[in-house]
Amino acid sequence: MSDFVRNVHHCYMPLAAYIVDTLEACMLAGVRGKTSPFTMALYLEFGDNFRHPKCTCYITLGQLAKIHVDHNDLEDWPFACPSVFLTPEALHHWHKQFFDHDLQWCIAVLGAQELDFRFSILQPVTGYRHYSGGITKLKQVTGRVHCDLQRYIVGLIVGAAPRQFVIAICALMDVRYMSQFPSPDDNLLASIDQSLSTFHQNKDVIMTLGARTSTKKTIDNWYIPKLELMQSITASTCKVGALIQWSVDTTEHAHVSEIKEPARQTNNNDYDPQICHHLDRQDKLRRFAIAMTLKSGVLDPDPEELPVDEGDNEDIAGFDEPSTDQRTALLEGLNRTHVTTNYFIKAKEAATVPRGPSPHPPRTFTADDTAIHLNYSPTRTGMKIDDVADEFNIPDLRDAISNFL
Repeated sequence: MSDFVRNVHHCYMPLAAYIVDTLEACMLAGVRGKTSPFTMALYLEFGDNFRHPKCTCYITLGQLAKIHVDHNDLEDWPFACPSVFLTPEALHHWHKQFFDHDLQWCIAVLGAQELDFRFSILQPVTGYRHYSGGITKLKQVTGRVHCDLQRYIVGLIVGAAPRQFVIAICALMDVRYMSQFPSPDDNLLASIDQSLSTFHQNKDVIMTLGARTSTKKTIDNWYIPKLELMQSITASTCKVGALIQWSVDTTEHAHVSEIKEPARQTNNNDYDPQICHHLDRQDKLRRFAIAMTLKSGVLDPDPEELPVDEGDNEDIAGFDEPSTDQRTALLEGLNRTHVTTNYFIKAKEAATVPRGPSPHPPRTFTADDTAIHLNYSPTRTGMKIDDVADEFNIPDLRDAISNFL
């Protein structure tokens, strides 16, 4: 790049973070799989309760200098150090670690049948996945499933597992949740280190209970690379900020739209060129559709989406009038990933539009600045009123129903 007096300079893009999984991190750091890419810890030291000296670029270059190659051919990247730009990653280092290790320990301690039963009797909650058939037979699960399981696990093992084991599992869960905080401060980082220390103080119970097992035998060591990577959470946060911003969720999800779906259109031979051709055609079709839509100019506001009374919308909290600009409406339509229902408008329509007698009360209504929408079909049926009152702690339910009728 040239400066203001036209002197040409060789400039480098600052490398803030390189978002990869554990295997790719080892490849970039130039180490084997049994060595930490963040620190100088070997696999025999993965279970230590402290952070080993960091693996810096100077150590790596020093090791390369001992190899009989022309190291002058290697270009240095200023300010690029593996101990800085290789960061702990949420999907692989936390959620995947939970499924591969913590959950397997819980299955070994409680037993598969007991843990499945405890998952199956959980009350279904909107927004949370319900595992009516248990979880021990799950295969090819996604990061979303890992997160759903983590929400339940501590509460499900309490009372069935030894107290020290519960403390160890809970400590690791605290580390995962606190590490995802978007604005970490010194107090939070201290709490993360304290939770890690709590786990290491209680982890021996996992060995004592024989929970560290493989498919064939019991394991008597802590050679878990992702456990050692947890020691770098606070150090990486101090260097590059909140670690949740470096998650691979977006890039991993792109595999579906950019690789898997196009691969289904191929003949299972020469995947790469066929996938590229498919993506190229999709892009051309999308551009053609945009051009034709802009050319025709047929985008008009949907009358059903307009409010019933545009002059009186004070009671419709958070309602924005639809845009009449065709280009803006087109872009909004193309970028929309899901349809959002405006229940404030639906409640107003239900209150103003005469619909005649109805066997059911209105399902959509507003209370102050809150819109409420009820389902006709409940998730649990056939329950007695007294059982409902006891389970949901509504002692006056029978009287309330009697007064309503």
